[in-house]
Amino acid sequence: MTGSPGYAKYYAAGVSGYLVSPPESRHALLTIRHTAGVPPWSDDGLHVHSESEEYYLLLHGELQINVAGHLYSLLPREMLGVRAAVPHAVVRGQGAIEHFGFRAPAVPDREIVAGGHFGVSEAEWAGPRDITMPWGFRASFSERSNCNCWLVGKGEATHHSDDFLFAFLDFPTSDQATAGLGTRLRMHAHTQSWEYYLCLEGSKTLQVNEDTVEVQEGEIVEVHPGARHNVIDRRAPYIGATFRVPLLNDKTEA
Repeated sequence: MTGSPGYAKYYAAGVSGYLVSPPESRHALLTIRHTAGVPPWSDDGLHVHSESEEYYLLLHGELQINVAGHLYSLLPREMLGVRAAVPHAVVRGQGAIEHFGFRAPAVPDREIVAGGHFGVSEAEWAGPRDITMPWGFRASFSERSNCNCWLVGKGEATHHSDDFLFAFLDFPTSDQATAGLGTRLRMHAHTQSWEYYLCLEGSKTLQVNEDTVEVQEGEIVEVHPGARHNVIDRRAPYIGATFRVPLLNDKTEA
């Protein structure tokens, strides 16, 4: 991790483990975990998070996850979100796994389910990749309707959360990548929220206070509350994500 007043930069390329997690992070609102092409694994049993939501963003390989007694496959460029208090576990996978895991808030609330095991009542393989269930959702970013909008959050977001705001960005052309720069996208600050910019392909440039910050593939920039910031350039093809915690209406033009 590197940084200056107002922001920090985390490096995910080639790194497996927690990138953002208490007590090292400056807050207890979010954990970010990354696996860099590791062999498939299985959890030590079904577990629940009593307060936090868990999200799996898969980039390479395949994961099979037991959620509430049903088996769901997760393929590259898909995201699976699990609500608080829902039993779940990674059961197995295929290939070298690269994924980001997000959990919000970052509280120590993991509990093994008594008598929990990896048995499932039925396997779920076929059908549409996008599903919405009482336990959460699975979304495919091959569907353009899931890109370049708030997928998770409040208000008009596709999937509701009180704790996590998330958008997956996919701009294949320069016109798309630079649309809104300097007009819709302006310098602003969040009085209490922490905002994150994750680059997966291409690159982008931020202004944070008086600094110009390059965000390259495999990097995450964390913008701190009160820091004036904006996206001032994106190079196509650009793929990445923007997310924020907590969900507050605290944006001010700066």
